[in-house]
Amino acid sequence: MSYKERLSDIDRGSPESVTSQIVGAFSEAIESGELGPAEKLPPTRELAELAGVNHLTAARAYRRLADMGLVA
Repeated sequence: MSYKERLSDIDRGSPESVTSQIVGAFSEAIESGELGPAEKLPPTRELAELAGVNHLTAARAYRRLADMGLVA
């Protein structure tokens, strides 16, 4: 399953936060090689649309990925 498919399956009823689910989808895609080192991530507004979240949640997920050292 691609990260875009995982993003469209975000479970709002899960005990895991929506932000954590987005971070998990990207982390898995990076670790599996689906997203390579030079590949660009979707803009935050596109991510928000893909995941069905607001723009700020998408931005928060990208900040967390950066804090984890997975994106720059």
